[in-house]
Amino acid sequence: GDGPAKEVSEAEFKRLVAGGGAAVVMFFAPWCGHCEKAKPAFQQAAAGAPLPFYLVDCDKNRKLAKAEGVEGLPTVRAYAGGRALGDQEGVEGLP
Repeated sequence: GDGPAKEVSEAEFKRLVAGGGAAVVMFFAPWCGHCEKAKPAFQQAAAGAPLPFYLVDCDKNRKLAKAEGVEGLPTVRAYAGGRALGDQEGVEGLP
């Protein structure tokens, strides 16, 4: 079910993350087994974190995933001041 990390649309991402707030974002896809396995740990990390954690469904937000240069799934990336600070890239390539 839903945890502290909330799924966001491209518009929400632009407002919340690209708008300059510090956040941790997981780019995932429903068909990605590694993403499903990684989600509980991501939700767990979100629960104790001082900053917001967001999930972006790359199937629903293809343009955003492309614009953000997401290649492997899941990609977990920290943002601050509207910029990506670095990522932890997964093993499943985006089709």
